[in-house]
Amino acid sequence: MAQILDRVSEASARGYQLFLEGTWPPGPVSGIGVALHDVSVLVYAPRYLSLSAKDTALTQTSGGQILLLRSPLKEVEEALRELAKAHAAVLWTQEGRSREEVQKDLEEALLLGPLLRMPPGLYPVRLLWPLSMALESSRGQERLMRLVKPLEEHPDLWQTLEAFLKAGLSLKRTAHRLGLHPNTVLYRIHRIEELTGLHLERVEDLCLLQIALQLREALGR
Repeated sequence: MAQILDRVSEASARGYQLFLEGTWPPGPVSGIGVALHDVSVLVYAPRYLSLSAKDTALTQTSGGQILLLRSPLKEVEEALRELAKAHAAVLWTQEGRSREEVQKDLEEALLLGPLLRMPPGLYPVRLLWPLSMALESSRGQERLMRLVKPLEEHPDLWQTLEAFLKAGLSLKRTAHRLGLHPNTVLYRIHRIEELTGLHLERVEDLCLLQIALQLREALGR
């Protein structure tokens, strides 16, 4: 496996050298960030991506590896999703006009992403931006944790809230995930709203809860 990965790295070395020299051809750039524990998935990337070696650039970071692609993300997104699913890996994605910004965003994602223990899949780095901002502000952390503190004594409500958000706010899917009746889920949602003072039909309150849950996960609470 290590030898194959070395060959994949060598195939993209020329592209990354052009990137460093600033002579990589202009155009849209997308990138994949893969944490160290999933890095072997890059061995299989050429099978899914119809790109030549000169259109890719692979680089190592402290958090994993980044594969830059000279291609719009929409043209490779479905292939990347299949890659993540087939090899049970978490892939972070970003695109832009600036290679430096794409790489910088992916480097941050590789540091923050593992804190959330996401299931295998394809995730845009913007998912982590609220968490990044919260981690930079101790006051922001305090405020977010204060919002959900009333739930600390109710593990069943925590479980229901997490499942509800992951199920796309569907009572039926949440009930199926938890093995409960939908009415039980609805009752618990109302209890969450009573205890937190938030209303889950409001977009702004949902955003606050999502960020608070991410922060709680990242802080290991």
